[in-house]
Amino acid sequence: MIAKIFKSIFPEISIDTMLDAETHALPIKEYALSELSAKQILPDLFEANCKLFTTAKIFNDILQRKKNVEIKFLGKKKVANCTLVILSDTAQIRVMFRQSHAKVFIGAKCEGKFDIRLNNLKPKICVGDAVTSRGIHIAVHGNGISIGKQCLIGEDVVIQGHDAHGIVDIDTLELVNSEDSHTVIEQRVWLGKRVMVLPGNRISQGAIIGASSVVTKDVPACSLAVGIPAKVIKHGVTWSRSRYKVDDECRDFIKAL
Repeated sequence: MIAKIFKSIFPEISIDTMLDAETHALPIKEYALSELSAKQILPDLFEANCKLFTTAKIFNDILQRKKNVEIKFLGKKKVANCTLVILSDTAQIRVMFRQSHAKVFIGAKCEGKFDIRLNNLKPKICVGDAVTSRGIHIAVHGNGISIGKQCLIGEDVVIQGHDAHGIVDIDTLELVNSEDSHTVIEQRVWLGKRVMVLPGNRISQGAIIGASSVVTKDVPACSLAVGIPAKVIKHGVTWSRSRYKVDDECRDFIKAL
């Protein structure tokens, strides 16, 4: 079931995750009614076809530990055809819906805090397995955001799927930033504390982005980029979760290059 749902939402993305897991489905409005913070969620503003999909085990854990998943509504009218897939029972996830046709996928074994704001129509976000977040803020719009497996994300990181407001050419009165862009962070990327990733950029696998950097263009694989705007200062490097040794995850990644 999850494999079918995932391929229908993200046909362009190949991801290594628990796509063969058995699933449990629940309308988001019913989940909202079960939440301690139901007054904030306004369940009547979600149509019945807005659904949460997760494994049976994780579903039971969510109901027993309601704090792990928080669903909020930011719009002014009912939303429809929204899909929320959560395979992680350890992450703390807050999802804020604004309009219809939003699609969210959170992979297995993710840890930490994920703050996801779904802006405008048809936003999409995919987070792969085993992503660790110390406090990421994601604003999703249109073509969406993809985060690969085993990424490490520091505190107060911001990933923008759009510019939020229009930039107007004074001579032509045309919007110069109206097109939606797909923002991609590939597998095993380390984003340092307070990094900002601007719309439409790709950070390739194994890369490292230094603290407080602003990513304004693509970053190549296995490189270190720092600064505002972020510039590559070293190639042929990647990262290990341990400061004191090269861990098995890092060794496996390098071996597969």
